[in-house]
Amino acid sequence: MMLSPGPSTPEKQEYLNKLRDAYLSRTDLASRADLQDLEEGRTVPR
Repeated sequence: MMLSPGPSTPEKQEYLNKLRDAYLSRTDLASRADLQDLEEGRTVPR
């Protein structure tokens, strides 16, 4: 489930898009798991 290709609802996709756009200058964010880690305060491997 964690490795599925995308969010399960349009609302979740919109949320992830907003989160991604907030960190658009970060080139190390390669997946939605990276975005979630960043949001929850964990470091994202570079």
